[in-house]
This record gives sequence, C-alpha cells and structure tokens, in this order.
Amino acid sequence: GGSVAVAGRNVALKNAKLVARGTQGGGAIAVSGRTSVAIAGSGLHADAVTSGKGGSITILSGGATTVAGRLTARGGSASGDGGAIETSGATADLNRAHVDASAPHGKTGSWLIDPTDFVIAASGGDITGAQLSANLGAADVTIQSSSGSGGTAGQILVNDAVSWSAPTTLTLDANTDIVVNSNVSALGGGSVALIYGGALRFALSDAGPT
Repeated sequence: GGSVAVAGRNVALKNAKLVARGTQGGGAIAVSGRTSVAIAGSGLHADAVTSGKGGSITILSGGATTVAGRLTARGGSASGDGGAIETSGATADLNRAHVDASAPHGKTGSWLIDPTDFVIAASGGDITGAQLSANLGAADVTIQSSSGSGGTAGQILVNDAVSWSAPTTLTLDANTDIVVNSNVSALGGGSVALIYGGALRFALSDAGPT
C-alpha cells in the first residue's frame, strides 16, 4: 500500500485525504507535529483491499492532538487481519474521531490512544461514551495514560456510559488511577481489561460494570 508521511511543527489537515491502500495489504500513514496535530474533516485510509493485513496509521504530537475525521486500517475483503491505529499526544481530543480496523475474515485490529490523562465524558472530555462505544464496534481500543509529564496524574476517568455489542476489548491502562463514574457494558462477546498503577475506584449509582 505504500506510505505517506506528513511532519512539521504544527500540522493541520483540513478536508484532506491520505490513502495508502494496497490490494494485498495496507500501507503506512504517519502524521507528526512537534507542537500539535489537528485533523478536521479528513480521511486517512491504510486498508488492505482484497487480501492481507490492514496497514498502520500513526498520529503523534508533542502537545495537542485533535482528530475529527475517519481513520481506517481494515483487513482484506477476502482474508487478512485488521491493522493498527494510534492517536497520541499530551492531550487527545477524539470526540469526532471515527476509527475502523475491522476484518471481515480475520482478527479485528487495534486503536491505541496514548495521552497524559484521558476523560470519557458526555461533554467537556476527550471522547464521549457514545463515540467510544461506536468505535469499539470496529476495533480493540486501548487507552493508555502516560506518567503525567505535564504535571498531571496520568489518570483515566469514565464519566459517561460506554456500551457496545462486538467481540472487541476495551483496555484502560492508567499510570495511576482509574475512576469509573458511569457504567461500562461489554456485550456480544466483548471484554474489559483494567490496568492501573495507583487505585481503581467505582462511584456508580447501580450495580456497576457488566
């Protein structure tokens, strides 16, 4: 599928289309900004078209990462696993990110979110529960907080309900604490993994996670 690389101090892709599709395997797309990366209304596609594994999409900034667009690294329509997608930065605004690493005849691919802290919230957070739930239909999702290089704690907060029906896994990997204030429901063969270096706290109004 070839490769596409975009790099700079501040990178903005507005209504852009980056394609690294291949008939027998997806290619690689890398977008990096030393200070920030902002993707608005854009599509980044590293799919395997007929066979083979989906490619890779890496979006990385030293500061703010904002994604409002569609990222796909699908496996081939006849065979092949899904690929790998990463969106990383000191902060990550993913409220309008649409991710697809599915594989019709293979293993679903992955989406890694790697900020300093991360908040799942209906408003004012880094992603809504509804948006995360929708993306879990087409990718395993790992939210991995770093060690708080910006002076924060490396926490993951679940302040909005997350629910999906697909055999995918949501992994919350916090440098310090995971705080669950809303329900997390993994249905249809889905699963949840919680990894934390500090504490795991639940503050729910009903029976808790399922």
